[in-house]
Parts: sequence; structure tokens; C-alpha cells
Amino acid sequence: MPRPTTPRLNREMIVDAGLALVGTRAGLTMPGLASKLGVSVSSVYHHVPGRSQLLELMRGKIAGSRVVDIDWDAHWRVAVAHWVRQVRMAFSPYPELVTLLTAQTVTAPEVLDLYGRLASTLLRAGFPQGDVIYVISALDSFSLGSALDRAAPERVWATDRTDGAMAEAIAAAETGIVRSDLSFDYGLDALLDGLEARLLRTQNAPDPGDS
Repeated sequence: MPRPTTPRLNREMIVDAGLALVGTRAGLTMPGLASKLGVSVSSVYHHVPGRSQLLELMRGKIAGSRVVDIDWDAHWRVAVAHWVRQVRMAFSPYPELVTLLTAQTVTAPEVLDLYGRLASTLLRAGFPQGDVIYVISALDSFSLGSALDRAAPERVWATDRTDGAMAEAIAAAETGIVRSDLSFDYGLDALLDGLEARLLRTQNAPDPGDS
């Protein structure tokens, strides 16, 4: 029996096609995905039960292939900064996907593993267990928000409709990707400084049993 001239449909092909579609005018739909792959919709559903599962597979592929080589044994500030930077750069090419992913529960094992490593790093650093999810949520919001900002237009604010302090601030700043990158560095330093200050306050707080 001759071999097929095209490879059999599999999850990896479906995920790659989904990533190619998510930022297009047509958007990500299961019928559109099937059309791009040249198969029936039922064939796609045979490998991926639904759109939410597809989104998680896409999340997992991006994180699993682009959020890598983090030295989790390094000082917590170094590890966290590396994690935030990689998440931002991994998801910045897919702003539409970021919006879709924030609306559903994270189930991708690759991503949950990364969050687990991040949580362990924060606990080892001395962050209270009750604060860890809040810290992770803050880091998540900053990294993904910064990924969206990297897709912002060259001119974020209408300069012909601003005056005073805002106009002066715009004129003194960079634009485009440079502005986004500098803003990210500024914000990351401020966020890490704030977390470090809270950690020090926690560590230096008097023991209630000493009173």
C-alpha cells in the first residue's frame, strides 16, 4: 500500500495552524482551522475535543518551548525576573491569544509546572504561603500586560490632542518597541523592589510570641 502524500493529522499540526490563525482577520474558529488544514471539522475534533482545549494546547506549546532555561536555584529575584521576561517575549507575538487565554482556567501541564516552580522559588525565598498566589497573580498581570503593550501602536497617545504635562512627557520619551521595552524594564524593577521590600518587612516582623 503506498504511503500517504501528506502527513496524518495530529495535535501538533492543529496547534501550529491555530497559532497561525489566531492573529488573522478571520480569527480562530474550528471550521476555519479545518479549512486551513484541508480537513473536515470532525477530523479536528477527533484530535482536539473543543476550542478551550485547543487554546490550552497553544498555551502549553508557547510556554513549553519559549519559557525555558530558568535557573530556579538562583536568587529568587534573578529567577523571577527571568521568568517574567521570558513570558512577556513568548506571548507578545500573540496579543489576541493572550486575551483569549485570560478568560479560561489554566490546565496546560507545561504551564502548571512553570507556576509550580515559581511558587516553590517564592516559598524558599521566605514569602508567606498565603501571599504566594497574590505575588504570582501580580507577576502574571505584569508579564502578560507587558506582552500586550509590545503590540501597541507606534503612537499610543494622540499627540495632537494632548497638552501640558502629558504632551511634554510624550515628547521626552521614546516610541514604539523602544518605549515598550524601557517601560517594561522600569516596571519590572519597581515590582521586584516592592516585593523585596515586603519580603524584608515580613522577615523582620516581630514574633507575636515574643510580646
